[in-house]
Amino acid sequence: MAKKRILVIDDEINILNSLRRILDGKYIVDTALGAEKASKLFVNSNTCFDVILCDFMMPNMNGEDFYHFISKTSPQLKNKIIFMTGGKYTDDMQKFFDDTSMMTLPKPFSTEELLLTIEKVTSLDDDKRSQHEQIKD
Repeated sequence: MAKKRILVIDDEINILNSLRRILDGKYIVDTALGAEKASKLFVNSNTCFDVILCDFMMPNMNGEDFYHFISKTSPQLKNKIIFMTGGKYTDDMQKFFDDTSMMTLPKPFSTEELLLTIEKVTSLDDDKRSQHEQIKD
């Protein structure tokens, strides 16, 4: 089975590097320093990701902005986003998470929590693929 591809988006280089070290070897890992750079990946590339691990609180283009961008440009990926969140939710953040039912990973998180959350997203995709294959049989 081919390795799953993950895009990690954060505005802090140290977090990107830490997550790359944890995930490298288990997954193919791409990183983007901020959601603006990540959005350019989707405009300039045909790369498909199995999971998008995205910080929510970032300058310029935050997680909600990135979600809306993906919903318009690559809607098949919007359910593959896991938002890393830290601190207290604002009312707007809570409304966004309530309205979209997005998967979140509260900071700080352990390696085990990270891997389990990624597995949830990839297994949902595998379940859909398996159901599709059963229908074709």
